[in-house]
Amino acid sequence: MIARCQAAGVPLILINPTENLRDCPPFKSEHREDLTKEELKEWRQHARAAREKMPDDPRAALAKLLAAAEIDNLHAGLHYRLGRCYDALVMPEKAKAAYRQALELDVCPLRMTEPLHEALLDAAADSGTPLIDARAMFEELSANEIPGDEMLIDHVHPSITGHQKIATAIAEMLVQW
Repeated sequence: MIARCQAAGVPLILINPTENLRDCPPFKSEHREDLTKEELKEWRQHARAAREKMPDDPRAALAKLLAAAEIDNLHAGLHYRLGRCYDALVMPEKAKAAYRQALELDVCPLRMTEPLHEALLDAAADSGTPLIDARAMFEELSANEIPGDEMLIDHVHPSITGHQKIATAIAEMLVQW
């Protein structure tokens, strides 16, 4: 697309999209393939205990989720719940890392994964195509740099305010052009 636009003399601005990390759990999670029935049973017991403890005692919930992760750390939903615990415990770096891991392990990835973001940024840099980094913008505008429902209406679509921020960035870039 970049090459075709350049060849035709069509101006192009790329936008690195954002995604809702904090308030959008993975769409589908799966356990690792070699999990035994006994391991799955123990994993579920830890996950259930974490759910029960989470509202009142996020530290205890975190301990249960970490125990479950020792059994199976490939379950996207587990990482999302870890992110929620870390958020509740005001551990933003760990929360963001857990939410990102949940996104990366989502079996139904409807949000951009890290390799796709990297490919887009590389394509923009390699071709000299201007890029607006909505992802970075939304992180700056979000609590603890973790985008959620404050700027997005679902898993990827910005709120009206979010669209206004992107439109302003586009307008500013066009003025500079």
